[in-house]
Amino acid sequence: MPVHLYGDVAVFVDEAGRSCFLPGDDGTGYELPVTLADHVDTGGDGKPDAATIVVSDVPSDGFAYVAVHLDYGLKGGDERYLKAQKLGGLTDAVDEAAGVVIEDHTTYLFLATAGSTALTGDSIINVNDFKKLAGIGGFVWDEVNDPVVGAEVRLTIPASVRYPQPFVSAITDEDGWYMIAYKHRGKAATFQMEVRLAGSVVASDQVRLGANSYAEVSFTVTP
Repeated sequence: MPVHLYGDVAVFVDEAGRSCFLPGDDGTGYELPVTLADHVDTGGDGKPDAATIVVSDVPSDGFAYVAVHLDYGLKGGDERYLKAQKLGGLTDAVDEAAGVVIEDHTTYLFLATAGSTALTGDSIINVNDFKKLAGIGGFVWDEVNDPVVGAEVRLTIPASVRYPQPFVSAITDEDGWYMIAYKHRGKAATFQMEVRLAGSVVASDQVRLGANSYAEVSFTVTP
């Protein structure tokens, strides 16, 4: 996460009445990189959650505008952060391979101090926005809405679609979530879906996919 220090800043108000800060271009800006390794554990849970940025070259007039560019720094390929845990309307991003969860609507606190004197502070809240990935994802639940673990969800490729395999599939995880990575090319087509437990079909449905599209299909089954 890069941090820039500027000696001046202007406030710009657009036609909608929204304000934004425009840092000066007088050459006082420079990078103070902050990485995950710079964070320390303040909560005692073994997870680094706070970092200190030391600004030493404050301009002679005592004014400094610090711009912090926020980035989780955990980006990966399309297979990462595919699961949205829809709990209470929130969508948490989950990278199961790395064991990382980016919780939706989390408050991040920022404080500015001079020595032991608190100068100012503010907080922000993240809103997770998932891009449209190609494929099909969803949950498999039982009759009491408990997740069904280890179910195979199969997407059968219709004969009208050119593809090297007759079907693609995925296995549900501990939350009952599955994600089938499939990029459809060409005109929209209807696909048959099946949920299998111990080799037997326990649920089925149809889904229509357009080119490079994503769909979410969930199932309720009787194990």
